[in-house]
Amino acid sequence: MEKIIVKTGMYSFILTFLLLLIGTKRVWKEPEGDGVYTVTSTPYPDFFFTITRYSAIVSIISIVLSAIILYLISTSKRRDT
Repeated sequence: MEKIIVKTGMYSFILTFLLLLIGTKRVWKEPEGDGVYTVTSTPYPDFFFTITRYSAIVSIISIVLSAIILYLISTSKRRDT
C-alpha cells in the first residue's frame, strides 16, 4: 500500500512538472497600439519555482486521494470477507 502511495506522489510530481514546463508561458507579448508591443517575461528562477510549487501541490493532492481510495478499497474487502 505504501509503495503505491509513494509511486503516485513521484509520478504525479514528475508528470505535472513536465506538463507545466511545456504548457506554461514565460514570455508575453501585449499590444500597446499602432503596431507597438510590450514584451514581458518571467525570470527563470521565478518560472521554475512556480512550476515546482504547483507540481508539489498537485502531488500532495494526488497522494491524499490515493490514500483515501486505497483505504476505502481495503475496508470494503474486509467487510466482504
